[in-house]
Amino acid sequence: GRVIAVGEGRDRIGVWDVKNGHRVGRVLSHIDTVTHAAFMPDHSLVTISRDGTLRITNPITCKTTRRLEIDGSTNPRALAVSPDGRRIVSVWGT
Repeated sequence: GRVIAVGEGRDRIGVWDVKNGHRVGRVLSHIDTVTHAAFMPDHSLVTISRDGTLRITNPITCKTTRRLEIDGSTNPRALAVSPDGRRIVSVWGT
């Protein structure tokens, strides 16, 4: 409830503090359009992109902590994270 993920140019996501309006982090590692983003309970950000990857990123350090390549699809459709952060669901394809 304190930060929001916002699409920025060049396939990047900015994480902004909604109270003071300052950017507090970024996701820089995708090479195509990011279509979905969801926060995890530890404040990591899960993103999926038309580059065929799902990434978990620490937005403060801009470091990807986990990366999953989706074979055969560059069409992300949906993303969800369970409330406890133990499960991530992504849907790809047509």
